[in-house]
Amino acid sequence: MRLAALVALLILAATPARADVENALTAFEQGDYAGARAQAEPLAKDGEAGAQFLLGLIYDRGYGTDADEIQAAYWYSQAADQGLKQAADALAEMYADGRGITSTGKKLVELYEAASRNKRYAELDLADAYFLGDGTAVNKPAAAHWYAKAADRGLLPARLRLGWMLFNGDGIEADEAAGAALLRQAADGGSAEAQYWMGIAYAKGRGVERDDGQAVSWYRRAAEQGHARAAFNLAVMTDEGRGTKKDRAAALDWYRRAADAGDVRAEYNLALAYDAGDGVERDPAEALAWFRRAAEQGDPAALYRVGHAYDTGKGVDRDNAEAAVWYHKAAEIGEVEAQYRLGLLYANGEGVELDLAEGLFWYSIAAAQGHTDAADAAKRITRKLPDPKVAEVEAMAKDWLAAHAAADTPDTAAATPAPE
Repeated sequence: MRLAALVALLILAATPARADVENALTAFEQGDYAGARAQAEPLAKDGEAGAQFLLGLIYDRGYGTDADEIQAAYWYSQAADQGLKQAADALAEMYADGRGITSTGKKLVELYEAASRNKRYAELDLADAYFLGDGTAVNKPAAAHWYAKAADRGLLPARLRLGWMLFNGDGIEADEAAGAALLRQAADGGSAEAQYWMGIAYAKGRGVERDDGQAVSWYRRAAEQGHARAAFNLAVMTDEGRGTKKDRAAALDWYRRAADAGDVRAEYNLALAYDAGDGVERDPAEALAWFRRAAEQGDPAALYRVGHAYDTGKGVDRDNAEAAVWYHKAAEIGEVEAQYRLGLLYANGEGVELDLAEGLFWYSIAAAQGHTDAADAAKRITRKLPDPKVAEVEAMAKDWLAAHAAADTPDTAAATPAPE
């Protein structure tokens, strides 16, 4: 049966036949999509469910017009609200596929609440939309409400996400015990993220009695699934002998697994091990490779370490110009030692053009943060510059510090992780 005929039968079977609706359906069946849309639009606006569903189909499939997911979802939702099951099913399918809900902030999540009664994962998707502000304002209590409904249906991702919200008090009142219970269910179901959070719970005694052995067990289960943060935490506990036998070699193995999975802290710790020969053969070049990987993720200390390697020729040919590049990256994001070292390069014209004012600028910034060598160097260099220039540079340094202090103010909304 042709699609148009099937649509007509579905609509006519679900709604009382009206001549004007039949006319729109006839035009649609004959391929006159523009005519069908023109006839259906006023009927749809008047509340005719069959016309609303037909409009949804036209916009969904792009019949005689550009496809428009937002318009399709809107008209499907209008028909679904009147009990037209075909429209509710079509809307739920769009929502589950991520269509009609992500365009330029136009999504109205409440239009999908009817669909959530008709498709298993619709409640979970609706909760994610509220949690992330995906096309609507962020609404954590609403997200928790829909996660709870999906969790009651046995969906492990919903139990993970609601458990995380309760455990951390994210947008709803914290209940660590209830959160840990939900996380445990998701963890038992195989969720590496939930297993990681169970490790956190036992390591810190949050919602459960503190038990380092249990923490190690849960971290290990998550780490064996490739969870980088769990592998890092397991490495630290193994390094310290907490909840398991102290074993530097095993710790380094977990650091490497975490580093291979992209954990910047593990990359840095592995670099330190090779730099010092701690548990592995000392290898400055290997250390630099791991410092570089951490630096490429923006770690300030690693950025400094790469700069220092080029500055001193440690694991690489000495190159003051390259050192200045890395020092500058670290200095700009607050690494005090890099600020001091960058000042030295400018003050001595090593790898950069000699610039006493620029040297004083970075010395002043480092000195203001308690670097005593930078403070002494700033005093020496001020004797070589005219007083007006010194005052100008010190004012610039003060402004830089104020601007970066404001930028470092925690943004709790930005720190909220997305659901797994």
